[in-house]
Amino acid sequence: MGENPTSLNDDMALAEALACADFVAIDFETANAKRDSACAIGVVWVSGRRIVHSGHWLIRPREMRFDARNSMIHGITAEDVRHAPEFPQIWEMIRSHVDGRLVMAHNASFDISVLKATLAGYGLMPPNAGVACTVKISEAIWPDLTNHRLPTVAGYLGIDLRHHDALSDAQACAHIAMRAMDLRGHPTVDELLRGLGASAGKLTPHSYDPCSFRAPRPASGVPALDKRLAPLVRAADAGLFRGKGVVFTGTLSTLPRETAGRLVEEAGGRWQPGVRNDTDILVVGHDPGATKLNLARSKAARLGRPEIIDEREFMARLGLPAQDGKPKAAARFT
Repeated sequence: MGENPTSLNDDMALAEALACADFVAIDFETANAKRDSACAIGVVWVSGRRIVHSGHWLIRPREMRFDARNSMIHGITAEDVRHAPEFPQIWEMIRSHVDGRLVMAHNASFDISVLKATLAGYGLMPPNAGVACTVKISEAIWPDLTNHRLPTVAGYLGIDLRHHDALSDAQACAHIAMRAMDLRGHPTVDELLRGLGASAGKLTPHSYDPCSFRAPRPASGVPALDKRLAPLVRAADAGLFRGKGVVFTGTLSTLPRETAGRLVEEAGGRWQPGVRNDTDILVVGHDPGATKLNLARSKAARLGRPEIIDEREFMARLGLPAQDGKPKAAARFT
């Protein structure tokens, strides 16, 4: 488990890839209730909506006291970490690849507090970093879930998870962020946060301001539907989408993806973030994602669905006009 403490910095090609990371997802496990008792860390670097590297390290806490409850949750015992490095050795390896980046975590307030407390225990300072929380992001985008704990969100999105395995948790966090970006059509986390009326938090050596939502979150997780469109959809033969699971890939020319998703819901369908066994229709826009398209084709061959249609057919089924040309920020209906 883990890597040689110098491997990240010795591999120049890897170091260059990490330097281009868009964000870093992290997860800590602790030996006991104290925040400075980190006993494992998972770190995932993401660039271009792709995981480019990940690492998982056991950590020997300064105080070798493991509470039975914590060990029962994550399965790590004092014996497991007896010969593991203490955190400064790991931090020396990853610090330069975290400093100045956007750090993502599921319940970021916990993981950032563990990072700060563990560093403070050794007289070390936190890095300069942006901070975002996938709990808050998932609350905004999927508000109707029973809760927004990591297993719930990962299960809904079909993301593999071994909960309380630090690497698996960090990977799931990264995938949730990427799914949210894909669903909303935003190329970066910063743009995703702005679209949600939120701003990234800020961690410095001397302070921490958490990720905050400045504006009220939309009740349905998307902007209000243009009042001109809903009556048109209801008047059209929208029964073609009733009860159907619909997924989008690529950029639409006529509508922002959020609006297209709301139109599906107005027509009685289910707007889904990714292709699943219950997906009925995949709508393909400009520059579609190869993963969604290939998965849809595979499932269609095995299950007889989803049906794959282009944007023009999608708009026609809603009884709305389509546009040709390059993708636009918003549609114009006159």
